[in-house]
Amino acid sequence: MSRTTLVLRPSFTTARRLAVFMAVIVLLGLSLALDGQRAGLVVAFAALLGLGATLWFILGSDSCLTLDSRGFSVRIRGSAQRYDWGDVAEFGVCRLGGREFVGFDFSASYSGSRAPGAAMPAIVRPSFEMVLVDSYRKRATELVSLLNAWKQSHGGA
Repeated sequence: MSRTTLVLRPSFTTARRLAVFMAVIVLLGLSLALDGQRAGLVVAFAALLGLGATLWFILGSDSCLTLDSRGFSVRIRGSAQRYDWGDVAEFGVCRLGGREFVGFDFSASYSGSRAPGAAMPAIVRPSFEMVLVDSYRKRATELVSLLNAWKQSHGGA
């Protein structure tokens, strides 16, 4: 990777907490089964499936945000979307469900497909056309500053 490329990985804090929770439920289910309660095996099995799915998500994830001199790409579970710096009018912080996310609006010259946000009722529509689903181990305000700095320094006005 060149010095003009930055790859940010998502934080899996919530998924890790879920994995620990599922592991505890597996142990509780097994404890119930050892005490002679058949439902314990069902609980343990269901939690084991949930634990497996959570670990698969954490360990198999290739999700990332990649910044380079041309623009940025967002990769989520094998699917990537690329945007040039000129495609973005502005980055900013938006609040959804009590959490802060990074959002952006497209520039007038952007010719790609736009998010269906305009068709959503105003009460549930985010304040930006696109919202990043993760802040990549940064606070949303820090990531907005970083994205705006890259956009400005790499010709995205």
